[in-house]
Amino acid sequence: MLIMFYVLTFTPFGQRSLFVGQSREVARLSGFKVGSTRFWAFVVGGFIAAIAGVLSDGVLAPPRRRAKGGCCWPSMPAAFLGMTTIQPGRFNAVGAVVSVFFLQVAVNGMNLVGARATSNSSSTA
Repeated sequence: MLIMFYVLTFTPFGQRSLFVGQSREVARLSGFKVGSTRFWAFVVGGFIAAIAGVLSDGVLAPPRRRAKGGCCWPSMPAAFLGMTTIQPGRFNAVGAVVSVFFLQVAVNGMNLVGARATSNSSSTA
């Protein structure tokens, strides 16, 4: 998280990525290489996602194989809550960590009070 914060905030690549992400056409008219910036952003994002997937599978694979899906539902709310916490309107690493923390506290709190997860297919057996 700290590395992502540093790269996106203080490096030219991070500033270009922010500028291209806000408006591709304005960035192109300003002289940025939009295609190259987007390509490398997707490459770096894919690499980080691959590392996260391998680490997550190594840690969570045995319990998740027995469970029926549902392991990825907190990721979207965490991303969008992260966009609203530290720098409103911008995806940022610190906001993502804060939002994941609060989501995890909420989920663990519901588990402690005895809330059960429901599924779409209910069995009465």
